[in-house]
Amino acid sequence: MSQTITPLVAQLIKVHTSLPFEHVVSRLDKETNKEGSADIVPRIKASKDQAELVALIHNSLGESGFLYVSPPFSSWPEIGLLTPLHSYFSETSYNHLEKAEKQPKLLVYVIGNPLIAKSILRDNPFAALHVPLRLTIAELPERKGTIVAYYHPSSVMIRPDEKHDTSLIKLLDDKLEKLVSRITQTGGKARL
Repeated sequence: MSQTITPLVAQLIKVHTSLPFEHVVSRLDKETNKEGSADIVPRIKASKDQAELVALIHNSLGESGFLYVSPPFSSWPEIGLLTPLHSYFSETSYNHLEKAEKQPKLLVYVIGNPLIAKSILRDNPFAALHVPLRLTIAELPERKGTIVAYYHPSSVMIRPDEKHDTSLIKLLDDKLEKLVSRITQTGGKARL
């Protein structure tokens, strides 16, 4: 047996906004076509061929170029992705003896683009540790805003000890940054 340890410097990005949690989640739902892509895994499994699969994915993508990935925890056929844990913790009071305030909401939101993922994983199978992508949406105490956090894809998917094409991973950096900017922006509506 042998073991290799590759040090990585993961970049955790946190974007603070004064927008309410529900507003940020609503924008994210729209950007990822949550309603239209929530049952994507069974529809992918039912695809009869590659052309149907590609068309299905293109038609399910949200405005951001990503789609919402929901349970069940199963693999995406022909792509080899596992849907990670999707958790939603809200409205839970842990201290019943004090104010009985609602605890801030926390949502782990799983998104991806299976066509981009397939290309990335072909060159770098270890990127599967971070595909599909995850965003954490956290409500600030006393409902004073929201934080959206995620790992910069290139900081966790590009391994310095291996040579592979990194252009798609860097594209994910840009797409994710623009998505988070749109869902957290206050004031006028801007498209990046």
